[in-house]
Amino acid sequence: MRKLEGKELYCRLQEARNLRKALDASLQREANLKLRIIELEGIVAKQQLVIEAQAKQIEALTLRVEELTRMVFGKGKKKDPPDGDSIGHSGETKEKVKRPNASYSRSVPKSEDITS
Repeated sequence: MRKLEGKELYCRLQEARNLRKALDASLQREANLKLRIIELEGIVAKQQLVIEAQAKQIEALTLRVEELTRMVFGKGKKKDPPDGDSIGHSGETKEKVKRPNASYSRSVPKSEDITS
C-alpha cells in the first residue's frame, strides 16, 4: 500500500470532513423529523377522537331527523305489492265528472221533519 502525499491527502481529508458534516446534518434532520412524526401522530389521534364523536353525533341527529320527518309527514306511501296488484291509485288519472248546479243547493225538508 502506498502513502498518500500532498494534494491527494488534502483532498481526501477535505472529503472526509465534508462527509462528517453531511452525516451530522442528516442525523440532526432525522431527529427533527422523528419529533415531528411523534407530534403529528398525537394530532392525528386527537382528530380521530373528534371524528368518532362527530360520527356519533351525526348518527343521533340523523335518527332525530328521521323521527321528526315521520311525525310531520307520516310514514309515507306503501309500496305496491310485488305481484302487481296495486291498492288505491292505479296510475291512471280519472276524468272529473261535471256536477249539475242543482247538486250544490240544499234540499227543502219535508213539513213533518220540521220541528218548532
